[in-house]
Amino acid sequence: MINVFIIILILCMYICLIFLKSSLVKLKNPYGFMVVIEQYNIFPKFMLRTITPIIIVFELCIGLWIVVPFLRPFGAIIGIIMQTLFLILLIKNFGRTLERGCGCFEINTPKKITMKHILFNTKLVVILLTILIYEWGK
Repeated sequence: MINVFIIILILCMYICLIFLKSSLVKLKNPYGFMVVIEQYNIFPKFMLRTITPIIIVFELCIGLWIVVPFLRPFGAIIGIIMQTLFLILLIKNFGRTLERGCGCFEINTPKKITMKHILFNTKLVVILLTILIYEWGK
């Protein structure tokens, strides 16, 4: 029988890879990511140059923190907050085609927000919650 610790470790590695991949795509093209954020119409234009790098850094930190045991709860909490906010944006824009992408790993590629995007991000929230609950229960 697989130990719960091993399952949590696998989930942490999965989250690490997802967040690192996502942040590295955005680091390669921060301007493109800023344009993606702009499409959601949640921040005033003058704030985008400040918000964009903060989001990228948080994603990178989540990816790294989730694999370091004493930082894992912080990574999980920040990840849950960010993913929940992103999930709300996806639901709000469900069915809409975003010209510059949705911020879901690709930038500058038109992307229609579908149930697949919502379910994937819901899965990430559930995994992060599972990790956090496990960490608090230790």
